[in-house]
Amino acid sequence: MRFRKSQEGLIIAGFALATVMIIALLVTYLSNRVVDMIAIQSQVFFSKQAYWNAYSGMELTTSEKIVSLDGILNTEVSFSTGTITITGTTTPNAYLGGNKVATIASTGSDAGGRSRAMKLTIGDPANYALSFDGDDDQVTLIDAAAFTFNGQITFSAWVIRDIANAGHVIVSKWDETSGSEKREWAFLMEANRGPKLSIYKESDDSNLTKDVDSSPSTGVWHHLAATYDGNSVIKLYVDGVEQSGTTQTSSGSAPYQIENQTTIAVIGARTESDGNPGSFMNGMIDEVTLWNTALSTAQVQSLYIQGRDFDTNSIASGNVVGYWKLENNANDSSGNSRNGTNNGATYSGI
Repeated sequence: MRFRKSQEGLIIAGFALATVMIIALLVTYLSNRVVDMIAIQSQVFFSKQAYWNAYSGMELTTSEKIVSLDGILNTEVSFSTGTITITGTTTPNAYLGGNKVATIASTGSDAGGRSRAMKLTIGDPANYALSFDGDDDQVTLIDAAAFTFNGQITFSAWVIRDIANAGHVIVSKWDETSGSEKREWAFLMEANRGPKLSIYKESDDSNLTKDVDSSPSTGVWHHLAATYDGNSVIKLYVDGVEQSGTTQTSSGSAPYQIENQTTIAVIGARTESDGNPGSFMNGMIDEVTLWNTALSTAQVQSLYIQGRDFDTNSIASGNVVGYWKLENNANDSSGNSRNGTNNGATYSGI
């Protein structure tokens, strides 16, 4: 049986059309599989990134957030492509600083049930702070005896207090050793209270103190600041807001001028009457700055609004006495070379 040429052409055309349709269907199917796989992997990556960012104590590349697992309960987080199991810990710094690993390896499966391994690279934290254990950690400041103030002074620091019912010194130049008192100033938080600043004048044993009754919440960052006008006015700030408080004086009379002593300044502690350091900070301290002028309320508010990454040298730069960013070291970033020596505190990204 022979086909006419017209019939042969129809058969060939039909075969070609069928072939094209089959190829198109295959391409569409494979394309959908590829798109589906890409979407799933993207979902897995960003879901895990958000989860690790919030809970793991490890930092993903391009991320700036890192927190510890302390206090986080054991839990599992499930995604459509797999499960992450997280175990809480009370071991200090178990997921921070030098103990963190370089990668997170995890597995999941795509829509077709095929196992897919993922490797998330962890970078270095973009913002460190110092963690103090409340026992013996402190930072002594080199050349602290040379600190000079023009009567006025401002203190600024970012602080996390872990325990409310304990005193916490942020920064001080205060030695109460019996028989050789060399007190100048102490910026701290007392038990169940907010910030406090004490100014002491050795020559007439006068003391000017102001403190705040309300205590900032524990476990979160707060910006604390204190200014002294060189006469009799102390202002205290929490997160940029001036706080009402109680001002007390003992002996002497205004002006309560700071008299520079040879006492070494310390971050996270002060010297007690027995000659030993005490009133240790239990929590985190970051971005400690001192000025030899009383900043305005607007300037203090700017320090808070700009956040922990803000370079405080740009505020009243000509009056900065010392600026300790506490980024992996206790060096002075003010240009005055008043570098510190870290004694036990842990540098942690948080």
